[in-house]
Amino acid sequence: MTKKLLYLLLAALCAASCLFGCYGADGPARSSAPGGPSAADSSETPATESGSAPVPAAEGKLRVHYIDVGQGDSVFIELPDGEYMLIDCGERDCAGRVISFIDRLGCEKIDYLLATHPHTDHMGGMAQVIGSFAIGRIFMPDVVATHSSFSAMLAAISEKGAKIETVSPGFFIFEKEDLRAEVLGPLRITPENLNNCSVVLKLQYGGTSFLFAADAEKDEEAELVGAYGEKLKSDAVKIGHHGSADSSSEEFVRAVGAKIGIISCGAGNPYGHPNRGVMTRWLDSGMETLLRTDLEGTVTVVSDGETVSVGKERAETEYKWVLNLNGKKIHRPDCEGVPGIAERNRVFSVRTLAELEKQGFSPCGKCRPEE
Repeated sequence: MTKKLLYLLLAALCAASCLFGCYGADGPARSSAPGGPSAADSSETPATESGSAPVPAAEGKLRVHYIDVGQGDSVFIELPDGEYMLIDCGERDCAGRVISFIDRLGCEKIDYLLATHPHTDHMGGMAQVIGSFAIGRIFMPDVVATHSSFSAMLAAISEKGAKIETVSPGFFIFEKEDLRAEVLGPLRITPENLNNCSVVLKLQYGGTSFLFAADAEKDEEAELVGAYGEKLKSDAVKIGHHGSADSSSEEFVRAVGAKIGIISCGAGNPYGHPNRGVMTRWLDSGMETLLRTDLEGTVTVVSDGETVSVGKERAETEYKWVLNLNGKKIHRPDCEGVPGIAERNRVFSVRTLAELEKQGFSPCGKCRPEE
């Protein structure tokens, strides 16, 4: 190990020790053993097709947006109670795109933020996301990395005065009357393969459910099938590892049994994702709809608590400002400085100047934006 790598690793471990395993004012979410009983699971109510006791549906809809971030993952969720959740955010070059998408849906605060594992195609732009919104709770597995994106994320979390809640199987990110998000994996940490350290999450709304498999490969999948069995069954699945042949084993595909599948991958990527055999395996299992972000762009799936369907991407509202993540400046759309903003740093915003200033942005001194 070189001196530079050793220094980076020690720095990351030191920073992480101050942030990991800590909980906010509300304390940790209630947890149980993998697949074990909890107050909700011990009900005598019969299981639904999605493999868990049903949660009574409330008014409103759950909207899950699988954002097109090229060869990476990012999922933004509009919860039916008005809260928001972000799972991963893609590479640093996609930060502007992800922040614009979230902003133009009218979101000012990300209530729940999950970084599934520290690979840059999943959390490369997380520092910029954290620096651009009010943040509620932040969740990660108990694993660190030495690259600059990870260090930048830790610095952004520290600057917000936030803490990282370390998750493990049975941890509930939230558990409400009609809505719950439960961590299923990883069942063990394997630092030599960060993909198999991926947080696998099951989101349930009413009688419907979504599974998010991050980059879990066949080893983690096998452990999940052994621990949970039918509990993996879901209506929609974010297929693991961009549709790689390293994921989506026959046993896992059968256990999940989803009718809707989404693969997040980049057009013309050098890895050959998604693998043709993987797509065939899911379709042969009874999957009715298989969508790819490299072909469809951002994909939205909607649940009313009883049924799940592919929805239309919500129309973007007209933006008021153009933000520059590099320097955190607010510009009027007609500002002469806007064309020079790199795409990776360009954000289209509908938020008020006051809200943006709370997040550390300041008005451009030349165009002088005003409400």
